[in-house]
Amino acid sequence: MKRFFFFPVVLLLFATMITLASCSSKNKPGASTDKLLPINSLIVMPVAIDNIDHGHDYSTTRQLDAGSQIITGILQNKLAERKGTTFLSASQKEALMGNFAGSAQAVALHVGSQAGADAVLITTLNRYQDREGRDRSVSHPASVAFQYQLLHVKSGRNLCFGKFDETQQPLFANLFSFSKAYKRGFKWVSAERITKDGFDEKFEDCLYLAE
Repeated sequence: MKRFFFFPVVLLLFATMITLASCSSKNKPGASTDKLLPINSLIVMPVAIDNIDHGHDYSTTRQLDAGSQIITGILQNKLAERKGTTFLSASQKEALMGNFAGSAQAVALHVGSQAGADAVLITTLNRYQDREGRDRSVSHPASVAFQYQLLHVKSGRNLCFGKFDETQQPLFANLFSFSKAYKRGFKWVSAERITKDGFDEKFEDCLYLAE
């Protein structure tokens, strides 16, 4: 069985080049001149699993279920200091939906309206596979894909949208991943760590959710 290894041997030249690249200027969340809509109350919908009706094997289903719970915990931690945030359970969502039917976005807007919220956050988990192996050697690296959308309830406006898709790679397969590998201690990390890094990265691009 083929195994992948991380060797924390970084040449000074590459380290310097990549570090300089990572320090280059980039747009910050506050750079937009658009006036922000007031968001005093936020509904966080239960994490949805993509293609749940298409069928998965037992192992995949189990990992997706675990991933959805991990995402819920990550969101609770990230939004813990935000006043007016409510996390809905599946039963609460169904109660607010009533007989309403429609797309995920339409359902979210309806639920948000019923709850009297200003905005609603939708998260969909597309893939969640934990690593097989240890932090220095794996047979299969962790792999995560998800997307999120923040909707303004009254106007239906899409305030923020982001997609994240990462399968961890060996450092020298992509030298420009040096900064990320450095933060992870040049180790093969868990799917949970990749998921947390993903939300940190994507929420930083959203003026309404950036810390």
